[in-house]
Amino acid sequence: MKSIKANGTNLMSVLEFSASLNPNNLAVHAGDESRTYIELRNDSRKLAIALKNNYNISPKVRVAIMCRNNLQAVQATYAL
Repeated sequence: MKSIKANGTNLMSVLEFSASLNPNNLAVHAGDESRTYIELRNDSRKLAIALKNNYNISPKVRVAIMCRNNLQAVQATYAL
């Protein structure tokens, strides 16, 4: 809840909230890969940091995602 109040409601703040309530519950399963809420949050954070540091992509900047429907697509959606 603290993350949502601090950052407003967006996908990442909802993921943060879910990870704080149910860190070890399954968040996503795609093909032979799966992630818990805490793993999905951590992976999405790493991608968000890489996008910011390597490509100067910051919040509120529009970005297109072009990939197959897989775990990485979910991570990218939360990272943006």
